[in-house]
Amino acid sequence: MSLSSHLHPISLSFRDPALEARYLANSLPALRRHSRLAILVGLVLYELSSLLDSWYAPDALLGTVTLLRWMAMGPAILTLLYTFTPAFERCNSIPLALVGAYAAAGIFALLWLGPETLAIYYNAALVLVILFTYTFVGARFIHALGINLLLIILYNLIFLGLHGYPPRLMLTHDFFILCANVIGGFDCYLSEAQRRMLFFREQELDQERRHHLERSLHDRLTGLPNRELLHDRLEQALNRAERYAQAGVGIFIDLDNFKPINDSRGHEAGDRVLQTVARRLRAVVRDSDTVARLGGDEFFVVANQVTDQAAIDALTQALIDALAQPVDLSDAGQIPVVQASLGYCAFPFPGATPGDIIRRADQAMYAVKRAGGGGAAAGLPANEIPSLSAA
Repeated sequence: MSLSSHLHPISLSFRDPALEARYLANSLPALRRHSRLAILVGLVLYELSSLLDSWYAPDALLGTVTLLRWMAMGPAILTLLYTFTPAFERCNSIPLALVGAYAAAGIFALLWLGPETLAIYYNAALVLVILFTYTFVGARFIHALGINLLLIILYNLIFLGLHGYPPRLMLTHDFFILCANVIGGFDCYLSEAQRRMLFFREQELDQERRHHLERSLHDRLTGLPNRELLHDRLEQALNRAERYAQAGVGIFIDLDNFKPINDSRGHEAGDRVLQTVARRLRAVVRDSDTVARLGGDEFFVVANQVTDQAAIDALTQALIDALAQPVDLSDAGQIPVVQASLGYCAFPFPGATPGDIIRRADQAMYAVKRAGGGGAAAGLPANEIPSLSAA
């Protein structure tokens, strides 16, 4: 798997915007913690480096140098506070990369005010700032690269073009600064690429796990939830019905004349009929309801928020009418009618369980079959049907 197939080779952004958004959201909590620690450590080290000022800076400049250091630390402290705000979620890498620029600005000011000999001692500080921006503060490679290249350009414009540093001194400084950019940039690039590819691989594995879980809970032929998932959906519907006093109904559906289709037209034609039945059942119910395949030619519907007996009658009749439409098998011709027997069980009722609802609906469906099929019946005696008017 090549790096460029999923990441832009320079910016290291994922080519898929949705994947990029997930990566940024996933890495945000760790970035907050990391950047806060890095800025705190950077501020401490920057302040400790002021001990060198008394050795190398002229006494007349010490007060000014101290003020310049605090002025450079101010924006970094504000960036630290910024990491605690919601805005950090939307924009974080550029502000973090600028922390190094603030430190470099303080060094630039010190070198500008002081004698040329200061450049010999403080060039190492610029190298540390470059490495800090690349490898420590948490900025993305592309933003750290942009900031550090800008620092090199400004350093040469200011001290070679305006301040008049000797070319040999500037070439020496540029060599070590460029070396720091190569080393820090290489490490930053590889580290970010590795993090992103690791995240991508985790996403692939997670997607594969979800795919296998989805397949294990759905019928392969029709794509409907299977018996295991149906029990879970029924459990949820039963809990919802009891909690909010909103009655539901489970409907057991069995095709009456399916076996002759398989026998006379073959299993391929039978599979196409089952797929058509699945589509029609889904088209009748609401998105919040569930249509499952129990196996063979048996299906089950879980309908939520059923208001009254008339609503149950309307739903069962709609299901019967939808299944009674001719099925177009194209080269195999048409089957005039796919008749179905339906048994339903309204819930909640005392001691109700998903298995009990399915069992009572199943018993009602067989009662319809024994009576000739093509109808619907309740799975509870009339005096046991839960009150539907409360919904």
